[in-house]
Amino acid sequence: MNKSLNLDILVSPEIGSGIFLFGLTLILYGYRQSKKDFDLDSLPIINPRTKVIFGCFFVLFGFIQLLPLFGKL
Repeated sequence: MNKSLNLDILVSPEIGSGIFLFGLTLILYGYRQSKKDFDLDSLPIINPRTKVIFGCFFVLFGFIQLLPLFGKL
């Protein structure tokens, strides 16, 4: 019997890897931006925590899209 997570891919693994890298970039940028001092003059439009949260979702989605590629290794 074959056990499966029943996760389907929506895009090709190449696009999934791009989504994965975009998510990592968002996480790193949001983390770096959150370490700066708070200044009302240079208030960011999007909260750094929001960037980290969206980055985590993009990394998870991109990883799910890459699962079939990992299965072929």
